[in-house]
Amino acid sequence: MQCIPGKKNRDKCLEEVFRVLKPNGIFIFTAHNRDESGKYQQVWIDEKEKWDNGTQDKNLEMFGDRFTRDKTGEVSFCHFSNIKEMEEFVGQQDFHILEHTKSTDIAEENDVVKDFSGETVFWACQKN
Repeated sequence: MQCIPGKKNRDKCLEEVFRVLKPNGIFIFTAHNRDESGKYQQVWIDEKEKWDNGTQDKNLEMFGDRFTRDKTGEVSFCHFSNIKEMEEFVGQQDFHILEHTKSTDIAEENDVVKDFSGETVFWACQKN
């Protein structure tokens, strides 16, 4: 979900998930939590300042968008939200949030994952 560039495209994806789910169907997904991004927290503090000053990368649509380049030079996109933003996003459709839980509350991440990413949140939502 968060690797889809463009808010309109993420909205369309959520609409499609809602459409294909049966009544009371469950939608489970993960999303990064920008507010608990570990060693990347300073990146978001700096990025927020850029957005507040209007000096952000003009290729980005909204705060939380990020293009990254891996060791091979491959570029990928991810939108990093916080809990409140994700609640609002899911609330666009008639979903009831059953639970959202930090990955570290479920299991111990290995060192590769810890180095790569900040906190991830598992979301369980039910179609009303």
